[in-house]
Amino acid sequence: MLKYQQSTKKIVKKSLAGLFIALGAINVIQRTALAEVSERISRQLISEINSEQGNFEKKYDELRQKEGPLWKDKDYGELIILWHKIEALMSQRHGTGSPEMSFTFYNLGRIYSLAKKRDKSIVYANKATALYNEKIINAEKDISVGQLAIWHYMIGRIGEYTKDEDLAKSQYARSIDLYKEKQAIKALSRSDAKRLKKISGYYWSLRDHLSAENVWKLQLDYRLAKFGNGDGRTAYAYFQLGRLNAAQDKYIKAKNYLRNSIQSYEGSKSIGENHSVLINVLTFYSDVAMETLNFEEAEAALLRAHKISKDSYGPNHQRYAHTLQWLALFYLDQGQYNKSLNHIDQAIAINNDIYGPNHENIATNMHNKSLIMGRMGRHDEEYDLALKAFNLFSELELDNEERLDSSIMNLSRLKSQRGEIEDSVNLVKKLLESIKARFSGRNHSQVAFTMGHLGYLYSRAKQYTKAIDITKEGLNMYNSLGLEDDLNAISYLNSLGVYYSIIGKYDLAEQAYFGVLEHRSRIGMNTKRSSGLIEGNLAVLYAKQGMNSKSAKYLRKSLRRNLELFQLEGPYMPRKYRSKFIRSFKDDSSRLVFSSAFKSKAGALIALEYRLNRQGLLAEIEKRQTQLINNSQSLGPLIVRAKTIVNRLSDLTLEQKDREDLMQEQEKVEGKIYGMLPQLKPRIITIDQISKALSANSVLIEYQKYYPYDIDKRKYQEPRYMAIMLSSSNKIDVLDLGYAKTIDTLISQSVSAINRLYEANNKLEELSAYLIDPLAKIMPESANIWYLSPDSEINRVPFAALRSPQTGQYYSDSKKIRLLTTGRELLAQAASNKKTEGNALILADPSFELTSSIDEVNDNFKLQSKDETSLLRSADINARIQWNRLPGTLKEGSEISEIISADLFLGDSATPNAVKNSIDNPIIHVASHAFYLPNQPVQVTDSELESNAKRGFSPLQLTTEHPLIRSGIALAGANNPSSRSNDDGYLTALEIAQLNWESTELVVISACQSGRGDIEDGDGVYGLKRSIAVSGAKSSLLSLWNVDDAATAAFMTMFYTKLKQGLTKEDSLLETQAEFKSHEKVLWRQPYVWAAFQLSGDWGPLHKF
Repeated sequence: MLKYQQSTKKIVKKSLAGLFIALGAINVIQRTALAEVSERISRQLISEINSEQGNFEKKYDELRQKEGPLWKDKDYGELIILWHKIEALMSQRHGTGSPEMSFTFYNLGRIYSLAKKRDKSIVYANKATALYNEKIINAEKDISVGQLAIWHYMIGRIGEYTKDEDLAKSQYARSIDLYKEKQAIKALSRSDAKRLKKISGYYWSLRDHLSAENVWKLQLDYRLAKFGNGDGRTAYAYFQLGRLNAAQDKYIKAKNYLRNSIQSYEGSKSIGENHSVLINVLTFYSDVAMETLNFEEAEAALLRAHKISKDSYGPNHQRYAHTLQWLALFYLDQGQYNKSLNHIDQAIAINNDIYGPNHENIATNMHNKSLIMGRMGRHDEEYDLALKAFNLFSELELDNEERLDSSIMNLSRLKSQRGEIEDSVNLVKKLLESIKARFSGRNHSQVAFTMGHLGYLYSRAKQYTKAIDITKEGLNMYNSLGLEDDLNAISYLNSLGVYYSIIGKYDLAEQAYFGVLEHRSRIGMNTKRSSGLIEGNLAVLYAKQGMNSKSAKYLRKSLRRNLELFQLEGPYMPRKYRSKFIRSFKDDSSRLVFSSAFKSKAGALIALEYRLNRQGLLAEIEKRQTQLINNSQSLGPLIVRAKTIVNRLSDLTLEQKDREDLMQEQEKVEGKIYGMLPQLKPRIITIDQISKALSANSVLIEYQKYYPYDIDKRKYQEPRYMAIMLSSSNKIDVLDLGYAKTIDTLISQSVSAINRLYEANNKLEELSAYLIDPLAKIMPESANIWYLSPDSEINRVPFAALRSPQTGQYYSDSKKIRLLTTGRELLAQAASNKKTEGNALILADPSFELTSSIDEVNDNFKLQSKDETSLLRSADINARIQWNRLPGTLKEGSEISEIISADLFLGDSATPNAVKNSIDNPIIHVASHAFYLPNQPVQVTDSELESNAKRGFSPLQLTTEHPLIRSGIALAGANNPSSRSNDDGYLTALEIAQLNWESTELVVISACQSGRGDIEDGDGVYGLKRSIAVSGAKSSLLSLWNVDDAATAAFMTMFYTKLKQGLTKEDSLLETQAEFKSHEKVLWRQPYVWAAFQLSGDWGPLHKF
């Protein structure tokens, strides 16, 4: 409004100046609206014209020459004055009612329309229309076709600016017919072509794409005749025809036109193959190629547009950002989510630099990033971005309705998922009516798409009849348009199957699902995620009908596709988002997998295969990544930065705000590193492979926490544990072990009571009755090697301390119990015979205060070693903010060093950097305090806070959602972490995960609860155990609970003595445990001492010896 007010002031000011010149000095005129003064201006200008002498043509030309700059400036006030002068001149020459006045009246009507003076516009429009019609009626026989075409065109223009659609369309149609006659005799002119372009623009505005196409066909004929095929003007006509056919969903024709456009541009001497004009054509070509399912062509076209835009405009231009966005959408459709995210983030950064945060390009980018976040399972970010995009689109009040449409549908979907169903339904119902009106009730893909989306929302509201009806209506519309193979149509056909399945119309659901598979197969669009979803739906459908074999067939296909997709996409995501991505696949079929194990042999096979491939998958991906990174020559600076960030994050004195900033940077750096790594080939492990790896006297037992799923009610029941046992003969047994809550409580009680002999024995016997006894009853008698793969809280079970209720003997006395993260580790147990050339590394008795020399430490040990009172290598960092020295670790480290000839670091030298800087160590042994913190605030007293502040350390700073920072080892300087800038005295699990320990055969953390960590169902323990495995070490020996300092020192010395004698790691541990069961010190005979440490990973011999 302000802009219009300023324009009005300018008009009045200039009008007054004109009047002073024409009439001489007059009184100052008050500011008055143009409509009130225009007639008076006209009369005065007529007087002015009459008073002047001279040639008519000269005066007319002079006036028309002034017109151009005024149009350019949109100075409608001056244009009105100018055309009233022309009106006066023309009426003096021809008379007011002469047909020669038609063009003058036309222009006055048009200018008044642009100046928002509709009443005056209509007056002059009617005068012009009457005179043009008079011309047409009275036209002589020899009047040219072209002249008639122009007159009809002019009347059409009058209809356009007066909003008389019927008049405009009828007159434009007649004009086009006349131009066709003129083109037939090769007589179209450049001015004719311009008029045709304006007509097509009007049809575009009405979304009458067919009429616009007919106009451009005429244009194409003209341009081919005039300029030939290798000309940019001809290429432009092909481009417009391509766009128009795409708008009508005629993609094959659109693709042909666009291909011709590209070839014409390339054939033009002034344009060639790398001109920026090709960017839009290539982008549209890619979109059409996607619609016709030519994905390689689509990607090639987009990459070419991307390169041209970068070469033409540079990497910081909005045109370059536009191609990045198109690439992001392409990769999203292809299921390459990390590539998609990388491209959209680049586009956002460029557009933000150019336009700031409140521009339509930013809104579009945010909308598209929301879609990507959803596919990656990052749903909070998905909703936030969708809401921001919608609000920004609404605030900007854009003419581009399609962008707001997409934003509304995305937001409505997310609102429905958050329980705001009524709001989301109402949003889309209004949108559907708006879109129908936009296309004047015609069938259109956008109408069909919106119908399908409304069907989805009705299903969220459990209004399945409505969902089915509106979805079918949309599908029928797709079919009527010849778009039954459109990807959206196929998606809605799948949705229709889901609705039928829910209401029990299984035959119709089956028909819909197979229809989806048929369509996708025909168009070659069976992506892993989409096909996995449909096959999963079939599995659910057959399970509902009790058709377990059929259900199992499709369930296996679905799960395999999902597993492959995890492995393809997971490695390129920052670690923070991988688990979210995997969790995003939790649909009805994935919930079925373990419940179906009890229903059929096929179900048991699928459950075992899924667990073998899914359990510990994230850790394996991380391990393979770490190996690639450590062996890469091209990632140097990025790797250095990544490790620097990890070291800073692991600094326990770091402020929370700094930690959050670093974690954001870590996410970006990881994304760059992972994006540069080679593609990791997905692999699916089969049960046959595992059974062949089992010896005849062994079994594999996979423990699994699962949630029984009521498929009809679509609800989980209370979680339970199951065991799946596989023998070398390929026999699979499945047992339900009981409620998870009961077993978890029992595990916690057993570990808590471990140092209270009587209570501990009772609890362990109860635990054995749940976890071992049912399996022992059905196990082959020859099975004396048990491979156990725990899940969830079962990772905390001391299996070596479990007894047989029948014999009272420990199972570990007669069975070899080998712990695995997953059964697929059996395939990697054939260890290399290559010897590591380096020395073993031992860190022990660190100087937590960094004040003692090694000699002082040794003296202190001599004084204290006679004291039978032993310390705990405590894992409770909340209680032990001040780390106490552990005398037993000095004895332990020194004796082991002599046994295996190791590099020994004691006192001040037992630092985290000593571990980080060492390479090629076959054995790494650390004897100190370990710690593990749950993810919750630490409660301390004011006095503790005061004393800790003096040392520069507060336990509150250890609170972080990152489990690998909350787990680690205290080393030299840990009581004074701020004393050294590059070493805070703590070695966290996060830091260990970054190290290259591929040459390390055994890592021992001789400390309390070194095997503890956050437990994630399906992913094991997030702590030191996981980090050691990720670093590449073959095996680890870690503790389950707080261990006695002196007893642990003796235990470790005996263990290494046996290793040195050539025993395997497993046998060394078993014999050490056996000797402690009859130790001369009675207290050391208890499981509390000898069952604390568990060996994970490779159980074979050390090649060092």
